[in-house]
Amino acid sequence: PLKVSGSVQDLRQETMMMDLAVESPELTVERLLSLLPAGMMKGAGDVAASGNVSFTMKVAGPFSDDLNPGVNALFTMSGGTIRYKSLTKSITGVALDGVLNIPPAPVGRKNIGELEIRQFTATLGANSLSGKLRVFGFGDPAVKASLKGNVALDEVREYYPLEAGTALAGFVRSDVSVDGKPADPRSIRASGTLKFKNVSYSTPAMARPVKNLNGDVAFNNQLLEMKNVTLEIGRSDLRLDASLKNYLSLASAGEEKTVAKPFLNFALKSKVLNTADISAGDGTAGAGLAAGDNDAGSAGLILPGIDMAGTVDVETLRTEKFTFTNAKGAISMTDGVAKLKDMQLDAFGGVVRTDGMLDLSRPDRRPFDLKLDVKGVESNSMLSPFTTFGKYLFGKLSLSTALKGDLDDTLGIS
Repeated sequence: PLKVSGSVQDLRQETMMMDLAVESPELTVERLLSLLPAGMMKGAGDVAASGNVSFTMKVAGPFSDDLNPGVNALFTMSGGTIRYKSLTKSITGVALDGVLNIPPAPVGRKNIGELEIRQFTATLGANSLSGKLRVFGFGDPAVKASLKGNVALDEVREYYPLEAGTALAGFVRSDVSVDGKPADPRSIRASGTLKFKNVSYSTPAMARPVKNLNGDVAFNNQLLEMKNVTLEIGRSDLRLDASLKNYLSLASAGEEKTVAKPFLNFALKSKVLNTADISAGDGTAGAGLAAGDNDAGSAGLILPGIDMAGTVDVETLRTEKFTFTNAKGAISMTDGVAKLKDMQLDAFGGVVRTDGMLDLSRPDRRPFDLKLDVKGVESNSMLSPFTTFGKYLFGKLSLSTALKGDLDDTLGIS
């Protein structure tokens, strides 16, 4: 039911003057959705919604073939619920308060009008979401939005359908704001914080699920910072403190870059790091961290398309063929080519120090060129895997040499 009141003047003139008020005092979500074309509702048959809506609209101003009157509408929703019919629980407590304002303007004029959701709230069991949204300049809109949430991830599947076999657990607390034009990612201003507690995530396609993700992430338009971020991938554990500059340029991948390339500074620590856990040698993206869609079968890059520099400190480093301990040093990467500086590790009963290059940019081969300073290693243990005469040698060995070759898919020496 709609109530319409007001007047339309100058009916015989080219331009009429409208002053109408429209309201629906008994509107519900079900009745509101019934007004939408069937095409817009296609695919929404598994969703049921309910709630009370209050709606008033004023249409006023000149109206002709060339002019549209102004529209000002106020709407609220309370007691709302959303439920996927295949699930047992509903998203409840859905409430919003909004306003729509379109000023009188020539027909076809763009970049006018404003839609504002002044407050939005919803509840998923013990979880809460709240936010605000402002869209202005229809045609090429700018968006200003904020979202706060405190979500227990293991309850999400009760309210929203997930891919079969997906496992999700832990807690996420978010406070995020975004301001800009979606059509121009470079105009977007973003800031906020994310806090992770015991988060785990896996799908049937993931060879190595993410487990026990903890830590804080804070970001603004120029910088993304990760503090005390810890996680497990496969049999590996990682602790990361990092800052990522110019990360928004990733949104314009494939376009001509007018901003600086993303750059990551990091300090990485690990008690146990298996190189297979950060590679894609099985053709799948370990924990979703592959080098790229076209790089199946190559060593995975944890952050593809980003140059980086930092330090590593790994207590136990395992490749397919060898296990090393106390691996420390500095590493930088530009366009997928890693440079090692002052790297050292305990191996073969002694200490190996190295500087050099490791190229992970190509899917077909991964060449390396390393200078080695070897002290006090067991000659039989070190040389037997690489030479035919090593098995006949015994005793401590110290030497300085260079080593070139290719790595296999697990970052082991071919």
